[in-house]
Amino acid sequence: MNHSARLVVFFLLWAATLMHALPVASQPTAYPTKPIRWINSSTQGGGVDVIARMVANEASEILGRTLVIDNRAGASGIVAMNLLQQAQADGYTLLATAGSLVSSAFVLKRVSYDIRSELIPVALLSTQAYVIVVHPSFPSKSLAEFVNYAKSKPGAINYATTGLGSASHMGMELFSAQTGIKMVHIPFKSAGPALIELMGGRSQLVFISSVLSATPHIKSGRLRPLATTGPVRARTFPDLPTVKEAGIQSFELTNWYGCFAPRGTPRPILVRINDAFRKTVNLPAVRSRIESGGADVRPASLEEFRKIFLNGLEELENFVKRTGFKLNQ
Repeated sequence: MNHSARLVVFFLLWAATLMHALPVASQPTAYPTKPIRWINSSTQGGGVDVIARMVANEASEILGRTLVIDNRAGASGIVAMNLLQQAQADGYTLLATAGSLVSSAFVLKRVSYDIRSELIPVALLSTQAYVIVVHPSFPSKSLAEFVNYAKSKPGAINYATTGLGSASHMGMELFSAQTGIKMVHIPFKSAGPALIELMGGRSQLVFISSVLSATPHIKSGRLRPLATTGPVRARTFPDLPTVKEAGIQSFELTNWYGCFAPRGTPRPILVRINDAFRKTVNLPAVRSRIESGGADVRPASLEEFRKIFLNGLEELENFVKRTGFKLNQ
């Protein structure tokens, strides 16, 4: 074999080796290959915690790795959001939170970063109305009776929310403004502690952002519901009127729970997570658990969820401008 022939053979062997190696080198890393930390913006028993635990086991099975729930309540979801924002964008740190918490943090400028770019909405888990509940010993049996009672005793009623600046806080302030009542705000880290305070008789009312977390206590008789804030009655409590039906025509408020990832997470990983959660909430057993708690299942693509997320920010921003809400209220 002459020199030229040997060069041709060498080149062909080298090219074949390169062609064989390229697909392997360009293959994305398998995901997931280890447990996933799922930061939860509420304490155990809070609305976010309830929905996360409803879906965690099945989602873990679909993903092939365990979702490890890490409750990090505090500052109306800010503690959990900050942890996600600082995490590596590799799909192994996710956030479970409520749309109301993210929106209020954005609108009230309670974080130094732009939530629209730093937090990526990955999967919509559920949507639900708020519910207004009181202690069973409270004299009012309906929302109209409560409003009349509160008007007769300005400043005498304490109401608990899921945190200063949370949507439940802003929603209650809007409700107070529209009905002309004056109450004292008591903020908590999440729904769980707020409900415990109410059941202990240390506050008289909770404007809670999840029918899910309140339902067990309502069914047990430890709480009395007065109304829900959605456009229609809650499936779990068909006899419970909406706020509109109770006579406050201009008042309506809903919330959603979802999963987020940090900025820079590769799209194939986002698609994998979204697909896993969409399959999870559509499982009959999971859907039944969510709906029996009073929430609705609404699977969404990455693009659909991002649109819902951005629209929510805009709506709450308009709400703050319209009402003149201040964080020190």
